[in-house]
Amino acid sequence: MNAIVCLCKSTPSAYRELIERNISISKTINKEGIHPLIVFHENNISDKDQFFIRKQTPNQNIEFVDISSSWGGHGYTSMCKFFYYDIWNYCKDYDNILRVDTDCLIRRSDYDIFEYSDSCVFVSPYFWR
Repeated sequence: MNAIVCLCKSTPSAYRELIERNISISKTINKEGIHPLIVFHENNISDKDQFFIRKQTPNQNIEFVDISSSWGGHGYTSMCKFFYYDIWNYCKDYDNILRVDTDCLIRRSDYDIFEYSDSCVFVSPYFWR
């Protein structure tokens, strides 16, 4: 099983970015909603806000995961540590994960990224127009 993951702050602007991201994923690489969208947070996205975010992209399986027990609380340093070390404890049930940050939008995909990544150990994205 595959998942699409991100780390989200608990601010209205971050929620807007997250919703736009989720919609772009829904329109491109997860049209059928078969891959869960996992939103990691520091136990600071309320149930009400989670409901609102889910409602904006109803055909996606959005899971909110509290990582406060792993979070060091030091901004960029904690984010780097989480994505290179702690994330694997939370994603051990998935064969592949795709990190799409909240400020990233996917405009087009000509192939199934998870089929492509099956032949790779690690895939690093790059920006192209």
